[in-house]
Amino acid sequence: MHAPRFIVVCLLIVAPACLRMLTFEWNVVPIGALALFCGAHFRNRTLAFSIPLISMFLGDILLAVQTHNSQLYLFHTLMPFVYGCYILSVAMGIGLRSYWDRLDEGIGRRQTDSKAGTNRKDSGFWTRVVPITSLTVAGSILFFVVTNFGVWWLFSTYPKSWSGLLECYIAAIPYFRGTLGGDLIGSAILFGGDQLLRHDPRAVPQSERY
Repeated sequence: MHAPRFIVVCLLIVAPACLRMLTFEWNVVPIGALALFCGAHFRNRTLAFSIPLISMFLGDILLAVQTHNSQLYLFHTLMPFVYGCYILSVAMGIGLRSYWDRLDEGIGRRQTDSKAGTNRKDSGFWTRVVPITSLTVAGSILFFVVTNFGVWWLFSTYPKSWSGLLECYIAAIPYFRGTLGGDLIGSAILFGGDQLLRHDPRAVPQSERY
């Protein structure tokens, strides 16, 4: 692993983990955005899956130290639900990358066969902004639904009934706003920054991008 790529990977792990320490009360955690970005950016599947999971676990350790409550943050009963959601977000990012690859191949064939201008639906807004935003929101909703179902199912806080489940989801809405906001901001920074770097080949060599 070359030094620039090593530094990028370290930043992707450490920065979101440290951010969790500053914003954990509002649940503004861009780990979902990081997972989506890693799946879409890294062709190396090991990196794609390990970066957000390691970042999340490092954040758990830092929060356990900060709050002196290791039982709440380390190896808690909701870990399979939380980490499972981020694994699915990486998978969504991999699907997004496959979509872009197929799209690039199709555009290349059309440009070879015809000299017509770029189709409106091939513009960056429809092929980049819309899919990224849609999957970011989908990942936040997935996290909200799955983790709060886990809270309702595993703990005795809410009655084991449809009304209890609804009550659990309603109580979690303020935290969902933080999750969604953090993911949207995180996706804008990660994908937007990557797109800016792609316009300057000198800044990020092709071998370092994937």
